[in-house]
Amino acid sequence: MKSLRLSFVRRMQDLVLKTGPRFYLYFAIFLSVVAAVDMTATQLIKGIYNSTFDWLIQNRLSYRGPDKEIVIIDIDEASLRELSGNFGRWPWPRRVMGEVVEALEAQGVKAIVFDILFSSPDLANPKSDQYFSRVLTRYPNVYVPAVMLNDLAAPPIKLANQPFAEKALPEARDDEQAVIALPYFADKIPSGRLGVSNAYPDEDGVVRRYPVSPIYGGWRVLSLPMQLAKSSGYPVTAGDNRLINWRGPPYSFQRVSFSKVYSSVLAGNRARLSKDFGTKIVLIGSTAAALFDAKASPMASVHPGVEILATVIDNLKNGDFIHEQPNWIYVVITIAFIWLLAFAFLNRRGPRELDTEIIVLQMAFVVLAFLALSVSNQYVDLATPVMFGMIYFFIAKPYSYYESHFYANRAVLASRHDTGAPCRFAVMAVRAVGVKTAELRSLQKKLDHLIESSTLGASKLDHLFANRGYIADLFNQTELIYWVVHEVEGGSTQANIEADAIRMMDELSKTTPKRKESETGCLRFGFRDKLVLWNGGEPYPSYAREAVLAVLRELDAKDAEPLSLVTALRTTYGTRQDSGEHPK
Repeated sequence: MKSLRLSFVRRMQDLVLKTGPRFYLYFAIFLSVVAAVDMTATQLIKGIYNSTFDWLIQNRLSYRGPDKEIVIIDIDEASLRELSGNFGRWPWPRRVMGEVVEALEAQGVKAIVFDILFSSPDLANPKSDQYFSRVLTRYPNVYVPAVMLNDLAAPPIKLANQPFAEKALPEARDDEQAVIALPYFADKIPSGRLGVSNAYPDEDGVVRRYPVSPIYGGWRVLSLPMQLAKSSGYPVTAGDNRLINWRGPPYSFQRVSFSKVYSSVLAGNRARLSKDFGTKIVLIGSTAAALFDAKASPMASVHPGVEILATVIDNLKNGDFIHEQPNWIYVVITIAFIWLLAFAFLNRRGPRELDTEIIVLQMAFVVLAFLALSVSNQYVDLATPVMFGMIYFFIAKPYSYYESHFYANRAVLASRHDTGAPCRFAVMAVRAVGVKTAELRSLQKKLDHLIESSTLGASKLDHLFANRGYIADLFNQTELIYWVVHEVEGGSTQANIEADAIRMMDELSKTTPKRKESETGCLRFGFRDKLVLWNGGEPYPSYAREAVLAVLRELDAKDAEPLSLVTALRTTYGTRQDSGEHPK
């Protein structure tokens, strides 16, 4: 385990050495391409999109309740039980449905929509079928479903011959065929009263969308709700899969048990029928588990199919399907988020600042998506941008740690090759006194860039000590920079270190804004250097501690100078004290 950890650390050091800060740009480019490809083509993270929608739709602050003009006649368990004595097990003779339709039409209902597929005639009751067919022919506001099938072995039918299909694209062929289960009396139904009724689940088995008018082979196939909407004059637009605006959990719509309705029909109780159904859209379907007409929805694992159909009709009637944003918007948001993080890492944002910004952005994304769905019909999926942003963050953050560790220790890391050789060890302290917080951050950021650009491998000295927290707390406005440079003949090493330090002093003085003479803000500098024999096995040598204490005492002993005169401190820099020119 230790060898693996050491190997990983070395690999990270090699990566930092080769790429440096450019890693953030390279990784941002790579992740942006991955995000764009996935969100527009592969959609491998579609599950996050769907699960986010489910949570938001379940927990939104407000939503429109079921339309009171839509009511369901429910073939429930009680109806199956109560009518079994007269008609036996389901399916019942079709004259029962015919009698109910006639009674409802007498009360002036707006429309009757069946959620029952009458795919084959009742051979045991042919007269009952004939009666039901005559009733459907007599009333033009009764809608019955057809179902598109995936059974390629079943005989297909020509779409051009169907009243619910219309050409949508120029390439639509007249001989285009599809496998569709039609009611056995389809030829007797008036035009515009027959439509397909399919609710397809997503990959996870949950129904979230409804194909209002899907395109099949260049033909637009109108759904049953779409046919009703067109006939009723609702403002509709063609579309494929519409995101359903759910009205609540199952059994939210007004329901009346079929057995009670049929009892009222037999008793001639027109007042009851008129009260429950007059001028309304009436759906006839089943919530009984025995008839297996249920699917999973975002609102429940078992959602009756007739309620799903009622919800789609409600959405069309009130024009409030949930609107999804085009993919390109999410691509732009995701890429912008990734690059925002990239520039934050490039600009050396502090760990606490970066963590806080990430949390704030995440919360802002969640609140925005939540409010958008609560107060409007807009679904803004910000979970996907957040996910890609977190991928970037959790990979870039450890790299940032290793990068900062590498640059802070690169003098030590480099000097391990010079163990036992004479090296010049130098320390410079920079303390900001009376400087505003914003200016202090600017100075620290500038100093980090200056250290990175040092050709002599300057490093921050806080990493030289094991107890970094103590150093940071004690000298929170003091930066310690050190050099470990191999001593060369002729003594040029000392002069080169001095020149590097003076360069940093000059640049720091340019970074800080000019102040009025009455203000007390200033920078103080201290410097010590020593010729030593470097020992790579002693990471925290005593002479380093002594040098730090010396420069800190020097800082405390100096008189503060205005920032505008900081360049004059070069003279102070030049009056260093050297404890000896011979290695110990």
